[in-house]
Amino acid sequence: MDPSGEGVPIADAVVIGAGPGGLSTAFQLARRGARVVTFESETAGHSFSDEGAKPVHHLRTSGYLSNLVRDGFDYNLGSTGIGYDELEHPASLFPRLEEYGNLAEAGRKGLEQLTGKPVHDIPEYSYGYGDTSEPALRSIFFAHMSRVAQSVAQDHENSFLCERSPVSKVSFQDGLYTVETARGHKVKARNLVMATGLTGKNGEHARQLPIFQDYAEKNPQVFENLSDISKLPEKPGRPLLLQERSLGNQAVRQSLAALPEGSRAAVVGSGESALKGALEMLHLNPNLSVDLFVKGPIEASQVQIPPEYFQFSDAILATPGSDERARSESKRFGTPLTPRSLRLFFELQQTGRARLLEMGERFDAASVNLGTGEDSKITVQVTSAEALKSLERSRAGFQSSGMLSPEADAPYEYDAVVQAIGYRPPPLEKLDVLKQLNLPVEAEDSMFVNTTGSTTHQMHTTIPGLAINGRLLAKEIASKLPQERITELKPTQLLDVGAFDHTSEERLAEVPFSLKSGGLDEFGFNSYYRHLDREDGKSPSGVSRLIFTEFDRSLRTMYEKLPSERTPAEEETLRRGQALAERMRGLHLPPSDQVDELSRAGKLKEYVDNGPSPE
Repeated sequence: MDPSGEGVPIADAVVIGAGPGGLSTAFQLARRGARVVTFESETAGHSFSDEGAKPVHHLRTSGYLSNLVRDGFDYNLGSTGIGYDELEHPASLFPRLEEYGNLAEAGRKGLEQLTGKPVHDIPEYSYGYGDTSEPALRSIFFAHMSRVAQSVAQDHENSFLCERSPVSKVSFQDGLYTVETARGHKVKARNLVMATGLTGKNGEHARQLPIFQDYAEKNPQVFENLSDISKLPEKPGRPLLLQERSLGNQAVRQSLAALPEGSRAAVVGSGESALKGALEMLHLNPNLSVDLFVKGPIEASQVQIPPEYFQFSDAILATPGSDERARSESKRFGTPLTPRSLRLFFELQQTGRARLLEMGERFDAASVNLGTGEDSKITVQVTSAEALKSLERSRAGFQSSGMLSPEADAPYEYDAVVQAIGYRPPPLEKLDVLKQLNLPVEAEDSMFVNTTGSTTHQMHTTIPGLAINGRLLAKEIASKLPQERITELKPTQLLDVGAFDHTSEERLAEVPFSLKSGGLDEFGFNSYYRHLDREDGKSPSGVSRLIFTEFDRSLRTMYEKLPSERTPAEEETLRRGQALAERMRGLHLPPSDQVDELSRAGKLKEYVDNGPSPE
């Protein structure tokens, strides 16, 4: 209790923000015995902090990776790769996957009964523990984050989580922070953790394309929500120029759902956010068609960081030079889209409702002209010769997979255009925060930051990176607690021991960055490669493990089908997943129905190394 006589409780730490960064920090603090209070302005567990988006945006920002929530694993080196022990605490996602899936399925059915409408966000099929591609689904990730939030709120006597409690004031005096909220909370704390997220409270950190800003200024007949979505009329009756962050807003959803038959919308952006936004719009209105403009070419992968980094740990983050190499590899890896989402989009393209337009260039004044067509629709004219060539190459690729391809002279006239090009949060450093909150410099030693804007390493922009950072911050804060109050964690729960902590510094400097030349793969890549002539190496399943990681099970399943059994959408998704995997690993995947023949001829390894022989 506050010795000043004000009667205000004193916490060891106050965490502001209950997204992935805030929850991971609060969870680890609570496990270590700290008295922690977490304040969240909206609902805990969302990694998208637009207050208008509500729960529909569980995970649509490209910096967060739902399929890599690995906080619940303790990695250990094994003879053929890295194994893992499942930890018995609520932050372990995979051991509870089926449970979460059942909860999500029950929620989907309840929501459908309540509204009488199908629910798109939550898939209808059952969940199995073994399908490691499932965590990429937003409903699963949301369930996981909700369980972590529930643990922070209920499992620890001295941990409190206050939702819908925006912080209104922070002050510092005599070594203590005083944190007040708009709902009347007042707490003092010895430490402050800022975990305020990526997008900004109202999405103000969303990136905007200058070409659309200029167009909106010159065309007042177009409604644009770049500044204030509250001005959106119930039935606009004019073209909409929107940010992807606003697709969860009820007024926007009603406007899109009310568009008449024959309406067309465009989404501009190359990441998972753009693809999910397009799918969401297609689901909202069965009369709507959607074009997705991407820089391209689009590739498919279940993860959105290079597979070398699946097993990254505290030690990797501390390795000299790892950040530079991580950025280089991440740039080479690009921004692939999850196979399930891409397949769904291609299935809709087969019906004529969707078109993927791979321009090969940025969407700007150098590649397109924006204009106004009939009924004040927004028109897009591709003017760049290189972009036109890229669109033609893309059409040829679709045709090779048996896909319906966009017409060469297709009209580009839109009732709505949505930008989905990511976020650019301002750099968030301690001194910046001190100035923003008008706090004295002496508060710096007891202030901590765990949010994307404060990243010091490329991998900190991912969910595992935020989780690792949360553990490190919790350790540092807990080290200041009285010894008798520190909770001793069991060895299997320490979570600070990663696979590479058992490796020499020389090995550590090499291991995470090359899978083919001596790199380490947690699912035994090198074992499969060295023993390609083994029985399991000869099968389509064995060969596919060389190319697709364990997380790319959906791509592997598509590959192992006979070509005649694949749908055109599956064929196209597989082609794009294979292109990325081969580009990153330097290996080649033979057609699944030719594996046995190549193996009998003793040419399988040659094909994998060098590709098909020239005729």
